[in-house]
Amino acid sequence: MATIFVDIDGVLADFAAGASPWLEEIIGKKDILPKSNAIARQWDWLNGVVDKPAKVWNDFWRLVDKSVWEFWGLLPPLVRAKDVAILNKLAGHYTVMYVSARGGSRTPAETVLQTRQVTIEWLRGIGIQNPIVELIGTSISFFPTKGEAAQELRPYVAVEDRPSNIEQLIQQGVDVIAPDYPYCRL
Repeated sequence: MATIFVDIDGVLADFAAGASPWLEEIIGKKDILPKSNAIARQWDWLNGVVDKPAKVWNDFWRLVDKSVWEFWGLLPPLVRAKDVAILNKLAGHYTVMYVSARGGSRTPAETVLQTRQVTIEWLRGIGIQNPIVELIGTSISFFPTKGEAAQELRPYVAVEDRPSNIEQLIQQGVDVIAPDYPYCRL
């Protein structure tokens, strides 16, 4: 059965809506970040806003790792019921894998497992039936990148929003569907 990769954050879940308040708290300024992935002008929206974006992201990820359920479990969905129905219908004909970089290599395995569980529950909560979740680039994954996952698993098509992941997938010969966000326009 052919495989379809579906990204979660920025495709199904509105990462910006969830992350902006947390990041603004870390930065100490309000209303400076996009409130939705759909309106973000660039994928890494801290660039040009703070002097040391890497430090802010590191502080953010440490906070998220301590608050897995409070962050990942409460992200608002970007998809509508009819989008979810299409994904469930596709799952009857293809292996639909929900592939995300949630966690990362710096996150302890126990936290990644919690993140995976809350991700499965979040997907079920929006109506996805029997989600298959792969958290790439983590201590529990065989794949450091989506490109390497694509090289091994050979997806038929992928739905992705991060420009660097889109490029990796295309290099592996995968057709990519990207949301019509300003930062996705290659």
